Amino acid sequence: MARIVISDLSGPCGQDIARYFLKKGDEVAGSNRGTALPDDLAGIAAFDCDITTEEGCAAFAAELDGRADALVLTGRQMEKSSAIEGPPEVFERVMSVNAKAAFFMCKHVGGLLTAKGRGAIVFVGSIHGEKPTGAAFAFSVSMGAIKMLHREASLQMGRAGVHCVLLEMGPVAGDDIVMDTPLSPIYDGFELSIPRKRACTFAELAPLVDMAIQNPMLNGADIRADAGFMLKYGDR
Repeated sequence: MARIVISDLSGPCGQDIARYFLKKGDEVAGSNRGTALPDDLAGIAAFDCDITTEEGCAAFAAELDGRADALVLTGRQMEKSSAIEGPPEVFERVMSVNAKAAFFMCKHVGGLLTAKGRGAIVFVGSIHGEKPTGAAFAFSVSMGAIKMLHREASLQMGRAGVHCVLLEMGPVAGDDIVMDTPLSPIYDGFELSIPRKRACTFAELAPLVDMAIQNPMLNGADIRADAGFMLKYGDR
């Protein structure tokens, strides 16, 4: 039985991934950021830490008492924002929850893994680490930061026996509300742009997280998990 550490349990991404590993029989720990968890996640060792600060992540890592086999980074704060007129507090909030927290978690929880000389870190990113929308500037910037943090971590932590994998998540239900903008039609009827004609889900992402944890050969890999959505808009 492995101990899977999930950085952010406050939203559906972290919760669905936690649900998968609990059903599989693994032990799950994570930060709930003050959010009450559903009853079916009562088996999680949840800690209320401010993961947007280094002190908070250091305290969280200390609570783990050295027991971690994999870290899954699930920060996914998404808000409307403009690169030209967006308020700085939105940028700071989104970057803190998504990017800063990932950096601090890599440093402190990832440090537990490198000390053991084994383990995995899975970064849950987004296709918007590369694809702008004109609607959620801060989210896109944070996902771009996650993409490069993953590559740097793969290079450096891979030498210590910890492999790192990036899963670039496609659109989930509700993303089109935040991403609605006259600047780009990408989310206009977006489900029709997916070959299977329905949005991605975090429950479907969870087995991919498990696969990434189990495969050291994937160190440094960027894996697009968008059900083919970007085939209509991108070159790969």
